[in-house]
Amino acid sequence: MEKDFLDPSNAYSSDLPQPVRPVVSVFLSKRALELVNEGLGYQRTGQVQQAITSYQRSIAIQPTAEGHCFLGWAESSLGRLDTAIRECKRAIAIDPEFGNAYNDIGSYFVRQGKWNEAVEWFECAKKASRYDSPHYPYLNLGRLYSAQGSLFLALKEFKEAARLAPEDSSIFDSIDKIQRELSI
Repeated sequence: MEKDFLDPSNAYSSDLPQPVRPVVSVFLSKRALELVNEGLGYQRTGQVQQAITSYQRSIAIQPTAEGHCFLGWAESSLGRLDTAIRECKRAIAIDPEFGNAYNDIGSYFVRQGKWNEAVEWFECAKKASRYDSPHYPYLNLGRLYSAQGSLFLALKEFKEAARLAPEDSSIFDSIDKIQRELSI
């Protein structure tokens, strides 16, 4: 017996045509990601205002952690650190596991001379499960502790950064420098 497509009890049947909305959402998600990537391209070539426009267009289509975080990065390159921090906090609200945003906030606090606040954000970044460069918060904490003269803490952070990114020779240079200073 054929199903009556006008019968409301059949509204969720898998035999019925599926709504178009999920296809539109996939299209919009793809377009939002394309605009983030476009913004990254602009930013890498120093075209910061164009990057900001691309990130804003991406966010207008579909707010993402990446869109807000990279918008914050672009704003920071123009010296607008409070705006950058605000954008990274929006990224965290969308995806609390996106580690880039925590690390970036820590970096902006370092630039503002708020080292204690920076430590807290770098520690949060270390716990995030989704992170493009998981060694960055360790590297940044190592630099911060080194600048504060806390060389044993710096060494610990640099060693963990080296474990996570053994291809980054600059980390080993930092370890060697601290070990020389400590006469280890």
